[in-house]
Amino acid sequence: KAKAYEVRPLLAKDLSAFKAVLSKSKDFVTTVLLSEGLEQVDTLDNGLMLMTEFEKYLLGGLTDNKTAALKLTDWIKSEPKLGIGREDITKTADEGSLYRTDLKRMVLWEINVNFDLKDNKNLSHLVRLGGEGKLIHLSAKLRPTKIANAVIAFDKQFKIYFATPAILKNGQPDVSRLGIEAQLVTACVGKPLSIGGFDMKNNKAKPMYKTVPAGSVFYYSSADDLSTLNNQQGVSLSDEQAEQGFGIAYFGTWKTATNND
Repeated sequence: KAKAYEVRPLLAKDLSAFKAVLSKSKDFVTTVLLSEGLEQVDTLDNGLMLMTEFEKYLLGGLTDNKTAALKLTDWIKSEPKLGIGREDITKTADEGSLYRTDLKRMVLWEINVNFDLKDNKNLSHLVRLGGEGKLIHLSAKLRPTKIANAVIAFDKQFKIYFATPAILKNGQPDVSRLGIEAQLVTACVGKPLSIGGFDMKNNKAKPMYKTVPAGSVFYYSSADDLSTLNNQQGVSLSDEQAEQGFGIAYFGTWKTATNND
């Protein structure tokens, strides 16, 4: 049975009376994110939660202000693999180039890839995947993936939740791409991830990007009409590689916690 972890959203506390000063800055922080009892909390890396619970989070109405989540790494096991380098010209084994690396394998888990089928709606055949040419069966199934079916009633405040890593040139999303003007109030951002790779088609390394990790949340206030955000759920706000799925964003509501919260 999978282990469930209790997770709670942080509370946005107004500390304007205390004028908390940012280090190395003349700006004042008026809103900070704190746990309900002001205790120290840990992040849940690689966490997974039900879509229905995620919708509640966006709507600002988690039951008892908590929910349960799974941890992806609990479903992954390491498998060591030995290999040997090859000479570029002769393609023979390169003496002294024996190496060992850890591969990751999913345990009792599936990975589904979403894609649009325009012509062949009955896709079903065998293909080889990856450098080792693993044989897989590729099939298409229609599964609902829409999040936040309910219309969110925004009240001059909204938050941006990133479901995938985002490449943000200025450290925060460009909200003008949403057709609104807004002021960043606070944020909860995880440790940056460096993501690169190798371009098999062009036989060269891909550029390395420093990304804001999935699960990061940015909180904003705005005087504009925010109802248009309901029609933009799931758009990409990444400044680079948006077509590859970086920066998939969802919008929710939030409110400032009172002193009694």
